[in-house]
Amino acid sequence: MSILKSSDDHLTINADGSSKNILFQADGVQKASISSAGLFTSTTIDATALTGNLPAIDGSSLTGISGGKVLQVVYESGSTGITFTSSSSNLELEAATITPAAEDSKILCIASYNIYMNSTTSFTAEASIRQGSTTLATHGHHRSGSTFKHGADTLITLHSPNTTSATEYKLTISGTTNGGDVNTNDDTNGISLTLIEIGA
Repeated sequence: MSILKSSDDHLTINADGSSKNILFQADGVQKASISSAGLFTSTTIDATALTGNLPAIDGSSLTGISGGKVLQVVYESGSTGITFTSSSSNLELEAATITPAAEDSKILCIASYNIYMNSTTSFTAEASIRQGSTTLATHGHHRSGSTFKHGADTLITLHSPNTTSATEYKLTISGTTNGGDVNTNDDTNGISLTLIEIGA
């Protein structure tokens, strides 16, 4: 037995019996249904049938979507140069900390920097993205002779921290002893580090 009951406050539609659905039909054709579990299913509604102002959707509440959601972004930047020599090791250029929302998230790290090498002899430097004591990505820079060397570069890496605790990433610079003078000054500026959490 089905009951259609109206009152001053609301309209009640009740489908009696176990596993009975409420069906919505027009001209004998089913358009939608509500299951006994509360699941609403539409068979004919499409985007062209929706008019008016639709409510905003909170992406954090979406379900049934495969991986690839951007959950948060952390950005740090600076313009102060740092002096390093061929004996320098993992000098910090920029640091950023992110607290993942889920253990299975991945962190996309993007580091950008400019490097100016004014050594009068050959000199090699290496920029790195590091998480703790682990090197995630590196890029080497080399100059030789007495010509100044200026270059802009970007390092990109994807990391799985496997934690929901605050996790710090660093962009660092190291000099090497590839014929360089330990007293030679080299400057780097225009630095940024971006951390993007990607949901699994």
